[in-house]
Amino acid sequence: MIAARHLIGVALATLAIGAATPAAASVTPWRDRLGLAGVPAPPVGPTSPFLALVDSPIDFSNAAFADVPLTADAPIVPFDLHGTATAAVAAATGAGGILGVWPGMRLRSYPFADGAATCERAAALITRAVSQGAATISMSYGSDVPCFAELAALQAATRRGIVLVAAAGNDRLAGNARNYPAAYPHVITVGALAEADVPAAFSNTSSLPDLAAPGKDVLTAVPVPFDPDPLDDGSARLTGTSFAAPMVAAAVTWLRAVRPSLTAGQLGLLLCDAARDVPPRGWDRRTGCGRLDLGAALRRPAPPLDPGEPNDDVQWVDGVNFGTPSRSVWRGGPPRVLRASVVARLDPSDVYRVLRPPHTRTRITLTPSGGGADLRVLDDDAIDIHDRAALIAVSRQPHDATDRVTLDNPSATSRIAYVVVTHDAGGGSHRTAYTLRIGRAAG
Repeated sequence: MIAARHLIGVALATLAIGAATPAAASVTPWRDRLGLAGVPAPPVGPTSPFLALVDSPIDFSNAAFADVPLTADAPIVPFDLHGTATAAVAAATGAGGILGVWPGMRLRSYPFADGAATCERAAALITRAVSQGAATISMSYGSDVPCFAELAALQAATRRGIVLVAAAGNDRLAGNARNYPAAYPHVITVGALAEADVPAAFSNTSSLPDLAAPGKDVLTAVPVPFDPDPLDDGSARLTGTSFAAPMVAAAVTWLRAVRPSLTAGQLGLLLCDAARDVPPRGWDRRTGCGRLDLGAALRRPAPPLDPGEPNDDVQWVDGVNFGTPSRSVWRGGPPRVLRASVVARLDPSDVYRVLRPPHTRTRITLTPSGGGADLRVLDDDAIDIHDRAALIAVSRQPHDATDRVTLDNPSATSRIAYVVVTHDAGGGSHRTAYTLRIGRAAG
């Protein structure tokens, strides 16, 4: 990877170059491992959802992009193979022997210039993709240093219903540092699989992958000047989580095309529910929910809606970051019942703004299902969900038991409180559905 002060992981391509072998094959066998054998791709038209690729520039002249409605935010000549390779994995039409996940899908490149992938530049490209209507954003870059500008851009994208996908990173055997943007909430983090769906040894686990996809010896397109194998034919077999991530990004864009009523959160959970389990059984730190299986996802029912996202912390609800506070979920009227879920890393906490009328007692009940969740309440001065000075109520029931708290407001004015539901992995669950009930307490 480029130094920590920069963000693009073209070392996600460094692994790839080191693993390159001649690409004589005229098929992409990795594609059938995604549950796509015999599954027709949806037609592509001018209103089809498009995938935004935040990466290095793409070689538009490569044969793999014949008939691909490919555009770019800026005309930049390729200076490496990375952006071309990730784009072909998503959208290649079969020309030159490369077939992408959704052949000929709408794809737009948001390129970093000359490797200058700073925090601010990454945030700016994500913001442009959001403003131009992207359905999905694919990010095969990373840094071990978090970047608030990038996080804010991604949260704004989540608020607009855009699906976010990132590569987990390739340095599990070299420190296994937490990798951003993969480690941010609402970003589907993708790990790499080797042959026979064995987790790739290099694939990061520190950012807790949500899904896995083939990431070793992936046949894809490359610019001829940067072709790492002796054939110089514009294709190569590359290795890295960089090439697993656009498989998931293209798959979820396909899902959005055929099931447009689903939210970004539902699409991510649908891919998780449909994934082909990779041992050990159930969710694990190496492969998350398992190997991407788009064919199965196309057949599964939609998961429940998770309302109010992004509401992972107070600052995304109180108006500090988005300019206006979220609407209070309860203001003293009839009881309000909310059904939602929390997920270990993807969506670890939910914050709800509540208005407590004067001279009232408010009763809040949290009932988890299929896992554990915890409940606490903060006052209106809270800075974040960990602000102990702002804590006004907490339930200390076991992780999967029903939590209840009662709040008194004896004053003559209304008071704001923030109800916080957090995932509790004490029972080994990766995801917990819950019911939250807010209403007046008796007495």
